[in-house]
Amino acid sequence: MTTQTDRLGTAPIGKLFITMSLPIIMGMLVNGLYNIVDAIFVTRGVGSLAIGGISIVFPVQMLIFAFAAVLGSGAASIVSRKLGAKKHDEARHTAQTALSFSIFFSVILAAIVLIAMKPILRLLGVTEALWLYSVDYLTPILFATPIAIIGTVFNDLLRAEGKMQFMMMTMLLGSILNIILDAVFIFGFGMGVTGAAVATVISQTCAMLLAFSFYFRGKTTLHLSLKDWKIDWKVLVGIIALGLPFFISHAGASFMIATANNALSSVGGDAADIYISAYGLVGRVIMFVILPLIGIMIAFQTIVGYNYGAQNFERVRKTVNMGLVASSVICISVSALMVFQPELFLSLFTSDPVLLAKSAEIARVIFLGFSLAGVTFMITGYFQATGHARMALFASSARVYIFLIPLVIILPKYLGIDGIWFAFPIADISACLLATAFFIRYYRKLLVRTS
Repeated sequence: MTTQTDRLGTAPIGKLFITMSLPIIMGMLVNGLYNIVDAIFVTRGVGSLAIGGISIVFPVQMLIFAFAAVLGSGAASIVSRKLGAKKHDEARHTAQTALSFSIFFSVILAAIVLIAMKPILRLLGVTEALWLYSVDYLTPILFATPIAIIGTVFNDLLRAEGKMQFMMMTMLLGSILNIILDAVFIFGFGMGVTGAAVATVISQTCAMLLAFSFYFRGKTTLHLSLKDWKIDWKVLVGIIALGLPFFISHAGASFMIATANNALSSVGGDAADIYISAYGLVGRVIMFVILPLIGIMIAFQTIVGYNYGAQNFERVRKTVNMGLVASSVICISVSALMVFQPELFLSLFTSDPVLLAKSAEIARVIFLGFSLAGVTFMITGYFQATGHARMALFASSARVYIFLIPLVIILPKYLGIDGIWFAFPIADISACLLATAFFIRYYRKLLVRTS
């Protein structure tokens, strides 16, 4: 075992948590920056409706990453605990099964979605004004589905063994290259939204190849090779069981965005296109501001999973407490900014006064309950890292499936378009309370083990 992986069970929790989370947070922020810059370039370089066309197809992208999360996060949970228990051969076997199946599955998924692209777009509520933007952007993205899924699995395996600096390098490469290529293809070559999609594909490919090189040049604890690659179906079932909560979460976000866009198409009237574009901008902001939270969660899961596997429950308890505090501080700060001064961030995207006003109106309501999101994230991460797949599934799915989607469907009937936005804080608060109620019992058991 490398010294870097070994420190997961020996280094002081506070220092370990900071040194692991900060690099991944920085990498995530730079990775997320391309989403922000992408939206800025598209809105300012192509037009206000172009971001609406991209936003319409975003649920499809989320669904692709949902499938990637099943394999990547599920395998990472098992690999982290196997390494903690010093079962290296089993950890390597798990990683190779996840990668083998990702190659096979991603090709099939890409083919299915490409064939069914037009009916899928209609189902997502695309309007005539947004149709060409959506098709031009989605087509290159779908052809690169295998790249996106395989690259995600590689990154999850890197963080499972504590190689945060390698994971950060792949994310930095992909993000910086994407930003550069965005400018070249959109402004230099005038390729519009197709240029934005091609930039994403090229960047994802380069990032995946870098991650691939780490494993096959012997830079990692798991020494993978091109020999003996096969799918162990028994191991795959375990991977999917643990990765399912992340699939439910990502797929739920996809379904939620699709439901909201459909509701906007129905109740938005003549302003439906501008509302979809404004919601798309706010969605980009949400994705960016939760990246520090995701970075904390990745470090949290890695430390918890390793030490839980090593039965070092006092270190698990300390990590849980630190994760809850750190994530709550970030979420409260972001919530305050976006409720009271959303224009500070949203004005980066557009100078269109109508689009800016609609975006700020949406953000002020949506972020009312965001301060509690960190608690829900950490509880879900704890359940997954410790192998409680059913509880992780419940904690990750409650917000979207039990609360948000039904509220987005029901509230507009009584509150009009405002009902769509108020569904978000109600769902955030309800999901946090429910997850906490179930987590208390597990936390008490953890306290007993540390006494």
